[in-house]
Amino acid sequence: MPHSLIKVAVTAISILLTACSQIGANRLESDNVSYIGALSDAQKKQMLANIIRIRYLDMPVFLDVSSVLTQYSFGGSASTGYLSDNGFTGSSVNAGVSGSYSERPTITFLPLSGHDFAIRMMRPIPVEFVFAIAQGGWPVEVLMGASLQRMNNVENMSFGVIPSPGSVDLSKQYDRDLQAHLNFQKMLNLMLVLSDKDAIEVQRSGPNEQLYLVFEPNPDDSIKQQMRDLKQQLSLDLATNKFAITDKIAHRSDKEITVKTRGLLPIMSVMSRGTVIPDAHQDSVVDTKIDPNQLPMTIKSSKEYPEDSFIAVEYRDHWFYIEHDDITSKRYFGLMMYLYNIQAPAKAQQAPLLTLPTG
Repeated sequence: MPHSLIKVAVTAISILLTACSQIGANRLESDNVSYIGALSDAQKKQMLANIIRIRYLDMPVFLDVSSVLTQYSFGGSASTGYLSDNGFTGSSVNAGVSGSYSERPTITFLPLSGHDFAIRMMRPIPVEFVFAIAQGGWPVEVLMGASLQRMNNVENMSFGVIPSPGSVDLSKQYDRDLQAHLNFQKMLNLMLVLSDKDAIEVQRSGPNEQLYLVFEPNPDDSIKQQMRDLKQQLSLDLATNKFAITDKIAHRSDKEITVKTRGLLPIMSVMSRGTVIPDAHQDSVVDTKIDPNQLPMTIKSSKEYPEDSFIAVEYRDHWFYIEHDDITSKRYFGLMMYLYNIQAPAKAQQAPLLTLPTG
């Protein structure tokens, strides 16, 4: 065998070995990003689909990804040949390299049900958690507007029982809910203005880390009336500047602020009212007289797939979506995604890591 044939064979084998040694590292990096993107999109679509299902009085169903395992395999072969000089055709050298690659992902889904569903979807969000997120920089008007049902005597929009079709109370309830939403937003906006001016802040004190809403004792004349207005809206003692934040409703004093929070499912129920119902579905939904543009989050609908959408899902032959430039709706939607993940109950000890071959 001539030297050239040996050189070709060595080169072919080197190519195979290099490919096999590099495939694991290269695929790990690219697939990690790909799976993150795919799981993120799937979770967002699941959330939006369930919001739409709630709006149509359908049952929400959640599936959690419990594990993602991917196995890679790479096979290859190299061949060389040599044809000796027979006096007529001359000598020649030929070589060939072939390879095969396969990826076998295994994704395990678990339905959210029973005790886990109750904890994750129905349990009210802890008051301390709401204020901790607010202090962490989340938009207060979005966070509290979605997660709070009540502050003292100021009620937010209801998420209770919807009257039956044709009920005379249907429009009255919507009017009450809308007015409650507007009043609650007015109170939150006033809190936001005073917070921006350092006139109020949430503090912790005492051995139990009790939460307090503290008013500036010596405010500027320009904000005295606004501070008085907030205290009056919350039925607080005008002469007091430090109010304990509590979750009790009975026997509340005017030196306390009762905060009642929502669970994630009630939040989704409220946000679902911002769905624009297609004309073809007007007889399929109970409260179709709701104006979605007056509500915190707007979910639009169309017969055709919306090309420039933040997220879109298909339901009953129509597409429901959030527009890319609707920043407010995206913030409310992002909050629900965050709460869904953060409300997950603690899991048992993780199983040992499984290493799969990649070469």
